[in-house]
Amino acid sequence: MLNLKSFIHVSTAYANCHVRKHIEERFYSYPINHKNFITFTRNLHENIIEDKISR
Repeated sequence: MLNLKSFIHVSTAYANCHVRKHIEERFYSYPINHKNFITFTRNLHENIIEDKISR
């Protein structure tokens, strides 16, 4: 994994089981392209990013 750029793990351990009887394991589309998101975050001021992460 020498060229690994990112690893994302999403847990289904907390999945509101009391609301739904069946939990689907599926991929959801995201409203922004990953390249556009990277460009967007690179152009943000550092304080704004820190504020969003700390929430």
